[in-house]
Amino acid sequence: MPRPWRPCGPLQDNVETALGARGREFAHLDAVDAGVRRPAPAPGEQTFDALVRPLGEDLDATVRQVAHAARKAQAARLPPRFRAEKDALDEAEDARMDSTGGGCHGKLQLTFYNLSPAGVEDSAVDLRLSADLDALAPRHGFFAWGAADAGEVADRGRYLDFLARGYHGGMAYLARNQELRIDPRRLLPGARSVLVFLRSYAWPAWPVPRGHGRVAAYARGKDYHRSMRNDLRAIAARLGADRARAFVDTGPVLERYWARASGAAAVGKNGLCLRPDAGSRFFIGIIVTTLHCPPSEPAPGDPCAGCDLCLRSCPTGALVAPRVLDATRCLSYLTIEHRGAIPPEFRAAMGVAVFGCDRCQDVCPYNRAPLIAGHEDARPRPPLAAPPLADLLFWNEPTFHAIAAQGAVARASWRGIQRNALIAAANSGDRALVEAYARRPSDPTLAALAAELLAS
Repeated sequence: MPRPWRPCGPLQDNVETALGARGREFAHLDAVDAGVRRPAPAPGEQTFDALVRPLGEDLDATVRQVAHAARKAQAARLPPRFRAEKDALDEAEDARMDSTGGGCHGKLQLTFYNLSPAGVEDSAVDLRLSADLDALAPRHGFFAWGAADAGEVADRGRYLDFLARGYHGGMAYLARNQELRIDPRRLLPGARSVLVFLRSYAWPAWPVPRGHGRVAAYARGKDYHRSMRNDLRAIAARLGADRARAFVDTGPVLERYWARASGAAAVGKNGLCLRPDAGSRFFIGIIVTTLHCPPSEPAPGDPCAGCDLCLRSCPTGALVAPRVLDATRCLSYLTIEHRGAIPPEFRAAMGVAVFGCDRCQDVCPYNRAPLIAGHEDARPRPPLAAPPLADLLFWNEPTFHAIAAQGAVARASWRGIQRNALIAAANSGDRALVEAYARRPSDPTLAALAAELLAS
């Protein structure tokens, strides 16, 4: 039996209403423009061309009107902040349809991914989806993307072992929703593909003058969660309101696994994703979709073969083996996620770090001269690109949150930032600043830390 392609959901009703009796005469709609694989007609079955071409421009205009109305109806269901962008994209699509030759056959663009197969696994949008994502990704600030078939994480044992060894420390959220992390199909019923998008934050090194604190490169600009979430949701909206879900670092998704599985990036010995053209300074965004996108080619080989600079550079021994991180020893975890006192054995290794650590990335040869420029949102923004330690110690909490509100530094608690600033002041030899804080501390625990630092 031939396998019919048909419009689905509200669009199917729109087509049948608009075309009336004519629409019900069609054996199947098998002429979707975009190079779609079309099933051969059964013996004696009329093809779409044979039915449609005699109807000429009347049907041609009707189909354009139906497609336009369907896209408008879908836009009305989107959050307001996405509607303007979708309207602009739809206007471009309408203009393209009007300029395409070939009569009705060339203009039957019931697009915005509202076509689905009837009872088969092949997707009518396979071939077109990849091409559209090639255009959408750079338009929304992503320098690369990849696709993988949705399914259970193949090396889930690595994730479960990480938890079993307690390497996640106080990040209890990493142990929650394990079944969702292991299989993204549980996040979206009917999910068939995981799409991975990469955005660079590789801006030139930012100077850290004496008396200032060091902030990890990814947190020197705007908070990537917000800007990437909006861009990913805009792409997801193009796929269909109910057909895709976007995640940026905060959902139950193993981003690094999917970056590798999709061929978008490899995983370095420091556990971070990397690419020879971009190094490791990039963010990862995920879209889980019920549409099927042909899987990308896997990343070739091991980009870290013969190199262990990152393993040797870690000042606390947090990289216990290639691609195995004990977060409880990592300065990024200790200065951002950890809410208690920093163990004395790790304080000297902090240097003047007040938020995060980049040492395993700084020594990576791929990060010396990346070919991919950083996204504008990652441009370092004073004063939090390298904040004065005195400011961090003597700002009150509302001031800190007001200044940090648009950046990733807000991830850390105000007390945690002050704790880090005290240790950084002591490590830089600024005893006078530690004494000044000790004279009028804002927190008894930090007062005890200042006294301990002065006594050491």
